[in-house]
Amino acid sequence: MRKKIIVYFLFSICFSSFAQVQLSLPANEADRIIKATKKDTIDICKLRVHYRMEYIKNIEEPAKKTHYYMLLQIGKNSSKFSDFARLTADSLIEVYAKQKKREAQCFNKMQPYFQGTSPLNVFKNYPTGKITVIDRASFAGYFKYSEDNIKLNWKMQQGTSKICGYSCKKATTSFRGRNYTAWYAPNLAYSDGPWKFSGLPGLILKVTDDKNEYSFECVVIEKAKPREYLYIKNEDFFNTTREKFNETAKKVNGNPTPYLEMRGIKQPVQNKKRPYNPIELQ
Repeated sequence: MRKKIIVYFLFSICFSSFAQVQLSLPANEADRIIKATKKDTIDICKLRVHYRMEYIKNIEEPAKKTHYYMLLQIGKNSSKFSDFARLTADSLIEVYAKQKKREAQCFNKMQPYFQGTSPLNVFKNYPTGKITVIDRASFAGYFKYSEDNIKLNWKMQQGTSKICGYSCKKATTSFRGRNYTAWYAPNLAYSDGPWKFSGLPGLILKVTDDKNEYSFECVVIEKAKPREYLYIKNEDFFNTTREKFNETAKKVNGNPTPYLEMRGIKQPVQNKKRPYNPIELQ
């Protein structure tokens, strides 16, 4: 019961910062029945691990941090790391679709589940031997890419810490331009962790980079719900490579005007460039 209360508390914190913006659908869409999320089931969940993710979006304002509440769903053969609120939104859409509610009825109810949340999805060992990522490159839209499973060169260090009641050991690694310190729990026999981190003899409960620009820290661990599945959305993403995705994200944040103009949006001159501090620097 205590774990459930903590999860609900975190969920309420997530929503407390969302702006209550009332939007309206075009007339030709308002009367449409909402459709369930198109998805493919890839595994059944065994363990749920909640993380608070923090990062500095603008390195010129290091005191200002953006945070998300992410969920790592660990299955038998694969895992999924995604935004907790957005997963809940998918479930609500399923309910609304069964109730045959109109999009106009659901539109504003769904907005808080997407405002201030992360579009990132990381699937480890899906397909087998690969990591699949779905993410948004700002105004350029959603992209999907796969890369080979990553074998990080972890170095065991002296030191212990207690996180979520579990005794953790320390390890360090360097990965794509950043140096990381991780804390893992040997008593949790899952060689997994947040984002693309894995490969330690125990579940990774905390990771920070040495510049304090990115951090992931476990806040709740709980058993999976009955018949809880890992799924990937079956939508029309732009299929690309990791390198091209990062290049596109850099371009659109450096100069979003062309991408906004394609959508018919005029942008003030003083707001041309957007803060951009990617986790992968290489």
